[in-house]
Amino acid sequence: MGAVLIGLHSATFALLGVLAILAFLHQRRSVTGRLLIALCLSLMALMISTLPLGVGLPPEILWTARIMDVPNTVLAWLFITSMMQDGFKIEAKHVAISLAYCVGAWSLWLNHFVEWTPYIRQVSWAVNLGVLALFLNLLLQVWQQRRSDLVETRRTLRLVFIVSVVSTVAVSILSEIFLRPNAPELVDLNKMLITLLLVAVGLVWFTRIPADHIAFAATLPQPGTATDQGRLTAKTKAQLDHLHRAMDDDELWRDPDMNPEKLSATMAVGERHLRKLINEHLGYRNFRSFLASYRVAAVKRALSDPLLRDQSVSTLAFDCGFNSVASFNRIFKQQVGQSPMKFRQQNLCEDRI
Repeated sequence: MGAVLIGLHSATFALLGVLAILAFLHQRRSVTGRLLIALCLSLMALMISTLPLGVGLPPEILWTARIMDVPNTVLAWLFITSMMQDGFKIEAKHVAISLAYCVGAWSLWLNHFVEWTPYIRQVSWAVNLGVLALFLNLLLQVWQQRRSDLVETRRTLRLVFIVSVVSTVAVSILSEIFLRPNAPELVDLNKMLITLLLVAVGLVWFTRIPADHIAFAATLPQPGTATDQGRLTAKTKAQLDHLHRAMDDDELWRDPDMNPEKLSATMAVGERHLRKLINEHLGYRNFRSFLASYRVAAVKRALSDPLLRDQSVSTLAFDCGFNSVASFNRIFKQQVGQSPMKFRQQNLCEDRI
């Protein structure tokens, strides 16, 4: 059994190395690509630190590998999050959560050598509950954002990710319950087989799926960039004209509950076809961004109108389809580069001049 485990470790280590090299060669300029490289290196360290006893590696290498493998959990969380969110950036909250997890995990490992605290059980609970909370939150986000996602490949990946995580966790729990008491070596073998399978699938996925279909493109397609009209079929042109009328003339974007299903029903076109139409011919990867482009443009016009000077910013935002002041302020600042109040003051002052 030891030889089999070493073989599985070696195979997984080699596949991770290939994936890391490919990511470095082709995606090192994107945040997602860099996170994938870091995740592969951390998992390679895990393959070394969890080798069966008696392999004969120097203690220094094993300790170094153990220190490097600890961040693999938060790196996986950040990597998956970056794949599912366009324009993802590592913020202070991500750094704080990652550091808190790593400090806790390193503390648990050090406690095997030096009992530095009587509260090690509480630290263990905190670390495990924190990981559980992170991935439950991630699963929820992946599912909720699927409705607004316009990239069909990524929508499918969301379902695959959810099924994979749930299946892996279920198999691991069942193995711990039924195999650990009598055959602990089979539990380790089972975990390595799952890991090898996931890495192999990940390698195939990385080499087969176009980078811009997930989130690997260093520069994502610019929203609102329409396809060359000369390359469109008459049917597609008619559908785009219908979509523009629905959004420009009927102002369906003012409906705060507007979603792809509702818009496709109103236009009497298939939902999947509508998603493809907006994604491939208008350059939007997310339905919320598509709606926000109309809503922000309308708010900008209203904020620049002297006749609406007495209307509060929140009233104008709600009238234009936003259902949250916080999300409106965030989206407006992202698209315009300044707060709504500052934009209003600047444009009304220019109007006076």
